[in-house]
Amino acid sequence: KLQFLYLIGCLSYHTDVHTHTMVRGAVTEVGQVVDILGDGKLKKTCIRVGEGAADDKASYPEEMAAVQVHYTGTLLNGTKFDSSRDRGAPFGFSVGARRVIKGWDVGVATMRKGERAKFEIDSSLAYGSSGAGGTIPPNATLVFDIELLDWQTPAEGVLAEERPANNSFYLLCFLLAVAFVLKYIKEHEA
Repeated sequence: KLQFLYLIGCLSYHTDVHTHTMVRGAVTEVGQVVDILGDGKLKKTCIRVGEGAADDKASYPEEMAAVQVHYTGTLLNGTKFDSSRDRGAPFGFSVGARRVIKGWDVGVATMRKGERAKFEIDSSLAYGSSGAGGTIPPNATLVFDIELLDWQTPAEGVLAEERPANNSFYLLCFLLAVAFVLKYIKEHEA
């Protein structure tokens, strides 16, 4: 029974970045604050509403979409640690490819083209107890002013090298969970 619960738990651990897009991340007015994950660890405040309908999934970058953003990162006390705006060049990454902090993967997936928002990101969705490069202290909550300039859905296979490599783990968990459920049902049919 415990093995079954563990397997269900490992399946639920994997969350698609889009599970929060429509319900918890969409903003429709300037100043609107959204708790994206519902636990206070990723808060979004709308600075500028983006293009497209808030209730249309096509208005948001899908997983593995190549996005271009401008951002400024600060600590809670206002100390700036990084800014693409200061460099004069946007920053690009693929949503959900795990090439940026989790707060960005989840947060940017809730944005529409042209949207600008302030994200307050708990350390558990950023650099955690390690911090980063002497600039970001351990357990730091980070604040990012992010503007989604544009995004493009990649052609099938274009970004295959960026796809998370652990999908086989989740398939294995699913198959094991199904096997345990079938075994449990068979043993308790009588």
